[in-house]
Amino acid sequence: MVASGILPCFRGIAVHDFWRPYERFDVNHVYCNAHLIRELKGIHENTGQEWALKLRKLLVWVQHKKKAFIVAGKDRFSPYCCRYRIDKPFDELLASGLAQNPLPIGKGTRGRPKKGKARNLLERFRDHKEEILLYSRDFAIPFDNNEAERNIRNFKAKLKISGCFRTSEGASDYAKIMSFLITAKKNSINIFEAMSMALDGQILFLAGATE
Repeated sequence: MVASGILPCFRGIAVHDFWRPYERFDVNHVYCNAHLIRELKGIHENTGQEWALKLRKLLVWVQHKKKAFIVAGKDRFSPYCCRYRIDKPFDELLASGLAQNPLPIGKGTRGRPKKGKARNLLERFRDHKEEILLYSRDFAIPFDNNEAERNIRNFKAKLKISGCFRTSEGASDYAKIMSFLITAKKNSINIFEAMSMALDGQILFLAGATE
């Protein structure tokens, strides 16, 4: 992460999971809800606790509502919606979950007693509520970091299936080409047209932005 030279210099908003090494970088941290939803699903399937299912549904409902608002030309929820339809049920479900998963009491064994997966997850929701719900406060913030993961998936597929890279120069060239194409797609530019224009030297600004 340091060698890439991106995160050490980045000062924007980074959407990621709760992997602790990310926390040492000086960025505004936002947590990926797709990861949290998978964990909530696992808690509900393994324990049957309803708060996990309801909290999962709440997070998804907010995302669907946000998409509808964006289509309607709106850029935020009303204060009433945030307070009573998002924050209030969120806090109530957390309180219910914490009550069902109290802190363990030590019995003389060495070290701290394990809290369990449900309690650990609940404490993350409690301690990082704003970072988790920021996608509902600011519509420019994505719900998850799945797009970033999709963008690097083709690199892993090439490594595992296509016989890997033969030289570091080839890997670097491949990364530049894919970065250019992905950036073009994100800017709603037809990939074929972007390639044709790049070869003609017409969109050098886009190539420079992706390198």
